[in-house]
Amino acid sequence: MSNKKLLSTVLAASLVATTMVLPVMASGPSGTVDVEVGVKKNALRVQVPTRLAVEIDPYEAAQEGCQIFSDEFKMTNLSDINVEVKIDSKVAGNVVTNSNLVSSKDAAESSQSGDAWLAVAAKTQISGDAVKDYGVDSMKDLSETKSNVTTFNKSGDANQTYYLKVASGDPVYKTVTSGDVAEVGEYTEFYELGSMMDKSGDVIKEVEKNDVYVAKSGDATQPLVKITRGAKSDDVTSKFTDGTNVAYVISGDALGLDAVKDGNGTYMYGEGGAVKEGKAQFRYIGKLSDSKEWVKADINKITINYTIKGVGPDTYNTKAENCIQGLYAAETGPQVSVNSAGLLSITGLTAELNYVSSSATIDGTEYGLDTDGSITWDEDAWSAEEGGVLKAQFGNNWLSDFRASSSSKVTVKLSDNTTIEASVSIK
Repeated sequence: MSNKKLLSTVLAASLVATTMVLPVMASGPSGTVDVEVGVKKNALRVQVPTRLAVEIDPYEAAQEGCQIFSDEFKMTNLSDINVEVKIDSKVAGNVVTNSNLVSSKDAAESSQSGDAWLAVAAKTQISGDAVKDYGVDSMKDLSETKSNVTTFNKSGDANQTYYLKVASGDPVYKTVTSGDVAEVGEYTEFYELGSMMDKSGDVIKEVEKNDVYVAKSGDATQPLVKITRGAKSDDVTSKFTDGTNVAYVISGDALGLDAVKDGNGTYMYGEGGAVKEGKAQFRYIGKLSDSKEWVKADINKITINYTIKGVGPDTYNTKAENCIQGLYAAETGPQVSVNSAGLLSITGLTAELNYVSSSATIDGTEYGLDTDGSITWDEDAWSAEEGGVLKAQFGNNWLSDFRASSSSKVTVKLSDNTTIEASVSIK
């Protein structure tokens, strides 16, 4: 028993000594770790058509309700990140010089001076090529009042923004040289590959800072293997072998097709797997005045300029809430216009920004419109509670006064006490 007591005493003393030593050990040697910070660059790839057919079809032979008929412009995001696609459609021809581009379909239909309403209609769902995929039963039901329709302005521009979801499949990365870039065929953002690495040690060090892309040495036809920044050494060596493979990092910012054609390096582009989402489509539509014979010179070209960039999850999720099959319908607010036949159109009215009153100013003198009996109002598509589209046709006396004036305009007061204006030109 005495031996056991002694052993317990020695053990207790040992524990006390250990406890006293610990704080001393905690204040031992210090060190410094330098961590290099890199920038992650993702290869973007969005497929779009390289050509598109648009026709003037005054007799609606191709599609009832469409006097401008076009193929569908289809976009598919094959990137491994969400993307934003900004589309700027520009129409060229006499329609923006000898005629007017008007803001409403009805304004073109009633025009006596060869006016045209041109627009871009985006699909509301993509299940095929059916008219109902545009959210209507017939193309004749599409007008400026629909949220998936963007009207060309007087200068001949129609701007849209689409947000396309990341490709659902794993991306594939391929290389291409300047001489072969035309074989890629569809729109791609290219990235020039930097200096070659052929040793595991160099690759392991580079992965601390950047994504690295591995190619089988001497075989440019095989897809590149991506090693994600921060990968462990074992993961690097499993995908890279000295003397068998070569590795690259992306050098610089994304390049367009023309820049790559003029270059002399090796470039990389990415393409995704099977895409279930991340698609969008649109087509051109229009209404033409019957007061003239329409020919090719009137609308001889539509140029589509597009810019594509990757967006982070917060931006995508915020914008996607307001998307119609990828199309982000930006709020443009109420608009007012008067066509050459004296039809007043007030579009984009809402419950918050609704119609209150209007007036016309002719050569500096202002006249109220709301109680004038020679003006015919059309409230079928408008309500005092929800807004909509409000129209009014000026009578012959008004048209005579407008023609004789040197300066005329219409002013509309909105429910937030702001006003919108439009000049008047009656021929």
